[in-house]
Amino acid sequence: MLAPLALQKLGVKVKPFRLVRDYNSGTSQQLAAGIVLDTGRCRITRKLGFGKQTVAYESHHA
Repeated sequence: MLAPLALQKLGVKVKPFRLVRDYNSGTSQQLAAGIVLDTGRCRITRKLGFGKQTVAYESHHA
């Protein structure tokens, strides 16, 4: 997946989405259907994707 690399080149620190972290730790059996990235406190307005598949962002800004 190239989206995390593109965001890192823009200076955004990317982590796995909350549901992916829960799934990997074994606390949940649910996964997001699409590509979702946790961008922390950064607000992203860029639309990244290829074809019909686009990236969604989870952010913690106030």
